[in-house]
Amino acid sequence: MTYLSLPQQLHSLSLATATLLLTLLSPISLSPNLSLSLSTQVQAQIPQNQLGAAQQLLEEGIDLYQQGQMQEALNRLEEASNLFKQVEAPVEETIALTQMGLIYENRQQYDDALNAYEQALSLAKTFDDPYQEAIILDYMGSVYSSLEQYSQALDLHQKSLALFREVDNRRSEGIVLGNIGKLYFAQDQNEQAIDSLKEALSIYQDLDENILEGEVLYYLGLSHQNLKDYTQALDFHQQALDIFNAENIPELQALSLYYMGIIYSQQKKDKMAQTSYQNALTIFEELGNEQGIAAIRYQMETLDQ
Repeated sequence: MTYLSLPQQLHSLSLATATLLLTLLSPISLSPNLSLSLSTQVQAQIPQNQLGAAQQLLEEGIDLYQQGQMQEALNRLEEASNLFKQVEAPVEETIALTQMGLIYENRQQYDDALNAYEQALSLAKTFDDPYQEAIILDYMGSVYSSLEQYSQALDLHQKSLALFREVDNRRSEGIVLGNIGKLYFAQDQNEQAIDSLKEALSIYQDLDENILEGEVLYYLGLSHQNLKDYTQALDFHQQALDIFNAENIPELQALSLYYMGIIYSQQKKDKMAQTSYQNALTIFEELGNEQGIAAIRYQMETLDQ
């Protein structure tokens, strides 16, 4: 089966939390524990001009990233990181380094991303905040997953999961469980993938996290599809599609329709397959997604043979 990729902003969900992790719909969200405001103790020790400059650089870096100006964002964040280092503000330096790691990861500069995350993790341990450690560990796991170093990725995600459970952050726990499920899926370990994804699904449903629920349903559909459990796969894909329709996420609507078309084709339900493919093709054409257009046209040609 030809797999199409999730949109880039959802991949980095691959493992987003409501903190330093990327969210599904906005590029960067800062942790409430890592606010842009420096601690009272640090403020008392730093001249006002240095404090203002460091905060301004960090805010500018985040804004530039959200605008897609990656190199300019990196430049600002590196300056902010260096300044926070000079004034011995490890919490704030951790923010800057983690944001740098996010950008490097987004640009697929994985060695640079790991270097930034490792520095951030080392700093986070100095102020004994397991929540921030968990966030960074999860990000590092995502990088190793992208590098197809799955054993290291799984170890990092599991360490992250244990810490999120320790601090009782269920949303983040769900995100890491989803990432573990996707990691198993990438290795064709579909039963293990389903177990982790169902745990994540239960959490998202409890928390009314619709978009995250939709992504997990999508992967549950793919996992059952790999196991040739087509009835269950279609059910999960349809549930995912309903959410993506409600949330107006056209690329994910098209992906769900594409995989539903493949299942219908495998079940010899050619008319239903044709309808699903055509609906997906229309969306991909509107989006200008050449990879999606090519994949669907290939499937439609196969269907006609």
